[in-house]
Amino acid sequence: MKKVTKIVVILAIAILFASNMAFAVETPNLNIVFDQTALEELKNSEDQDASLIDTENGIMPISEDALENGEENPIPEEWLRDVDETDEDDDFEIDESEQYFGDMFKTEENLKIEQDVDGDVFVIAKSLEITSDAVIDGNVFIIAEDLKISGTVYSYVYAVANNIEVTGIVNGMYAVAKNKITISEDAEIIKDLKLVGEEININGMVERNVLIASGNVNLGEGSTIYGKFTYSGILNGNTEGIYGETIKYEITDGEEKEEPTVKEIIIADIIDVVIKAIIALIFIALIVGISKSNKSKFDNMKPIDYVKDLLIGISFVIVVPIVAIILMFTLIGIPFALIILAIYIVILYLALTFLSFEIAKAILKESNSKLKTIGVAVLVYIGLEILSLIPVCGGIIGFFATLLGISAELKIFKKNKEEKAPEVVKVTEIKAEEKKELEDKTENKEEVKEESKDENETKE
Repeated sequence: MKKVTKIVVILAIAILFASNMAFAVETPNLNIVFDQTALEELKNSEDQDASLIDTENGIMPISEDALENGEENPIPEEWLRDVDETDEDDDFEIDESEQYFGDMFKTEENLKIEQDVDGDVFVIAKSLEITSDAVIDGNVFIIAEDLKISGTVYSYVYAVANNIEVTGIVNGMYAVAKNKITISEDAEIIKDLKLVGEEININGMVERNVLIASGNVNLGEGSTIYGKFTYSGILNGNTEGIYGETIKYEITDGEEKEEPTVKEIIIADIIDVVIKAIIALIFIALIVGISKSNKSKFDNMKPIDYVKDLLIGISFVIVVPIVAIILMFTLIGIPFALIILAIYIVILYLALTFLSFEIAKAILKESNSKLKTIGVAVLVYIGLEILSLIPVCGGIIGFFATLLGISAELKIFKKNKEEKAPEVVKVTEIKAEEKKELEDKTENKEEVKEESKDENETKE
């Protein structure tokens, strides 16, 4: 079985090789140029006069009648090609005016594609025409003012233009036109057709689905659509040519939402303030707990200096993001930048909470009651939130309150450093006193020694 399969494969390859190997070229002097394999086949043929074949130069003369009628020396038509006599020693080349190999890239004002293209086409032009002689194997990507397709496109057309007209055969098409798109009576769209334009006219055949977004959709008498037809706008013409389901949809910017009433707005704002107040209560309780364990740090907080604190808040709001952005430009600094931004967001979020605590401390002054501090701070926070809801002025109040709150947060960290100074002074004073006592003791010892010395001298 394996041998039979191998023989079949070898025979198939031999047949394909033989069918594509031999070719001939018609030249002005009516000589036929063959490759050596084709010449050997003809020379050994019983129907061919071997004396006419010049195997050394690869040329065989043939009459004009033989070319037209095939009566003398019959030659397969696929062997005949055009060739330049001056390039006998070179490989044969196909004229690019008839065939374009590979992808085509063109940017011209007015362009006509008249040859076959063995690849994709990319064009930016004022006007483009793919003529009826052109066959394009790949996709077509076009940006133009005016586009006309009369040839054949075996893949998809993706186009953006002012006006588009299709009179040829296209596998599928996605197009956007500012003005008009026309699919003529002779046009055939093998697969899907998806179009967007001010006016769309379909007079030809579409074998699959159609999706159109347009102001006016006109179906001609000869139009035929075998798939689902989905459209928007006004539909006119031959709807009987639609064999699939017809669906109309409306294009809207979004679902229309009813404006909330004053009552709904007030209720929503109250709920928002209550939720924020509960969150603030938790954080204020934590701050009070910390303040009791670090009583001196919080009790000695400086009072609000509006000008200075606002300047500190503004500096923080501006400088920190700039530093983070600068760090972002370095690979090493990216993690630090992310950490800085996270801390920055947390500080902004807690600004009103710390400001409320600072105001509460200023109101209560010497009071050590935790509950009073928490209660007053929460009430201050709720008051600030309500003030921020006032139209226009509320935004300004909220902004300045946030700046003051940032300064209040920074004061706590600054206070930690400032409190270390008295401790150092105290330790220094203690050491100085001990040193003085030690010096006094030393002096006393020296005096005792001198007295004892004098007594000894007296005795002597």
